[in-house]
Amino acid sequence: MTRGAWWSLGLLLTLGCNTSLRLEEYRTTCVAASDCVAVALGNVCAPCSACPAFAISVASKAKYDADRGSIAPFCLPSGASCGPCQTGTAACDAGQCAFVPD
Repeated sequence: MTRGAWWSLGLLLTLGCNTSLRLEEYRTTCVAASDCVAVALGNVCAPCSACPAFAISVASKAKYDADRGSIAPFCLPSGASCGPCQTGTAACDAGQCAFVPD
């Protein structure tokens, strides 16, 4: 890791920045399944953290992508070997986006 990357990581930790994405940060309302998209939430820096297991509104996807993209550069490589992700789809259930495992 470069000196600048270490400095950035130190700054991130000093400022108390969080490396987790929470469902509460995104819209989850929907009318149809096409209003929803499956995403991975939780600690972005955790090994095997890219598996979708939640669903948010398509209207929040750009914010989600920006949030995840702003955290990922601060994650250290874990070297973990991850198995396949659970498959599933995003659905609209009673006006709320939901992840439905296959």
